[in-house]
Amino acid sequence: PLQPGTAAVHLLHHCMSMDGLGGRLERLLIEAKLGDIVFTPVFLDGPETSALLLTTTTTPARAAQIWQLAQRARQSLVDLPPTASERNIGRARTWLSLRRSDLDANSRLRATALRVLTGTTEDQLLERLTDLEQPDAITKATTDAFAALPMTMIAVGGEPPPDLGAVTRFE
Repeated sequence: PLQPGTAAVHLLHHCMSMDGLGGRLERLLIEAKLGDIVFTPVFLDGPETSALLLTTTTTPARAAQIWQLAQRARQSLVDLPPTASERNIGRARTWLSLRRSDLDANSRLRATALRVLTGTTEDQLLERLTDLEQPDAITKATTDAFAALPMTMIAVGGEPPPDLGAVTRFE
């Protein structure tokens, strides 16, 4: 959330997956009778960005379903922006995500350096998070930016279903 507008994208991410423990993805998994799938979240912090890695063990067919449902969950936020309840939970999770770097000395130093380099003050960060409380915080431009972010699935072992498409094999 260091750049203007990115706090809202973080909120949308949490509305989609709640770090693998809820959100629209979980609802779609339950509807598809895949509610028994348990993800282990791992947060990867890079110099200027972070990523959420969700891991699980499943079959190739179910992996394909998970991928399709993840795509649907993300698109659903474009088609139907988050409800007030989703936004409240997403705001809290966004705040926690922002503060995650405070838990590790290396991450804290990297985050502090990045704030200095971007000229972002603590007050500006708090203001961006507070702005998420406004009814118009999530715009069409925000949901489109969220949908344009890369999302990848890596499956190890097994054969992907032939109708999955857009599969890249690695040796």
